[in-house]
Amino acid sequence: MACPEMRTQTGPASVDDTAPRERNALIRPEQLAGYVPGLSPRRLEEARVVAERFPFRIPLFYAQRILTGDPEDPLLALVLPSGSELEDGDELWDSTASPYRASDSPFWVQKYEFQGLLRVTTACSGLCRFCYLKRKNAEPRVMTIRDVDELFDDLEIRGRKLREIILSGGDPLCAPPDVLEAIARRVERLRAVSSCSIHLNIHTREPVWDPERMVRRSSLLGALALLKPKIFVINVIHPREVTPEFERACAVLNEACGPTSRPLFLCQHPLFRGVNDSVTVLEDLYGRLLSCSPPVLPYYLVHPFYNGTLPQHRLSIEDSQRLYRELARRPGCMLPKLVVPTPWGKCIIGPHEDLRRTASGIELFTKDGVRVFVP
Repeated sequence: MACPEMRTQTGPASVDDTAPRERNALIRPEQLAGYVPGLSPRRLEEARVVAERFPFRIPLFYAQRILTGDPEDPLLALVLPSGSELEDGDELWDSTASPYRASDSPFWVQKYEFQGLLRVTTACSGLCRFCYLKRKNAEPRVMTIRDVDELFDDLEIRGRKLREIILSGGDPLCAPPDVLEAIARRVERLRAVSSCSIHLNIHTREPVWDPERMVRRSSLLGALALLKPKIFVINVIHPREVTPEFERACAVLNEACGPTSRPLFLCQHPLFRGVNDSVTVLEDLYGRLLSCSPPVLPYYLVHPFYNGTLPQHRLSIEDSQRLYRELARRPGCMLPKLVVPTPWGKCIIGPHEDLRRTASGIELFTKDGVRVFVP
């Protein structure tokens, strides 16, 4: 059953600071020529055409500090639109029915009995070209406080088995602070109603995209002090994205949560052909993350979605497992879990697991034991 469409926010109660984000970003592909002078007119025109359908935005920080200025920079393909985006299939992850769903809110996604995900906003400081939600995120939407209350009213009745709530998006660190504060209050109330521990985790790429802007948002940091997340899961794809500003942003997030509730920092990222499908690159990435203070530990290495991933960046499951087998020889602190995302949940595979190939694909099992066949 497909999820109903999210409602566009109305009313002044929660105003996202979209304007400041736009002022600190490139919002037309041709603007990137000033940072990557060798880009061909043909490539820029292709990007312009695609951007008419799927919006384009790169924070100035990313263009200035992370891109090299070389038109062959592999990270450029992650931020510059290309015609291959138009080949993406329909988004499946959010729209696939689940027997565990504890709320009919369009902002709520639940694949597992004890874990749910809350898409607080469709806004992000930067727009990844590989995003499997780009069709949904093309129209800006954000939760209101009323949406929060309606969702948690459901969870207090039907979600008492929950042990983890993930804030995602878009990027939850781009959400209005008063909405985040409302979520903090309702999570605390849900804990009391359920008489159990419920962990709140935040998935974000903001420390990569625009760390300088993030640390200046005092209202956001104040909301985090109320949320007290147990874990920040940060999407970092390449070693160059671990900048000194990134390290400072992680330290600020750690401090914002208060001296008695320091969160754990984890890295979850996709594996892309030609970008980071190398043990050397991944070893460099994990080494830099572990050197941060607080350290960022490798968590999930995500095999590319078969929809929402640029065709030139897709790997076979066997390719991902071969790379993971080599990575497994490194110290345990540098070894994430290799997961294959499917519409029915994540499937975890090991470095030496015998994969069962069938006529339709590879047979895998989600962590809840659902058997799936991945093409």
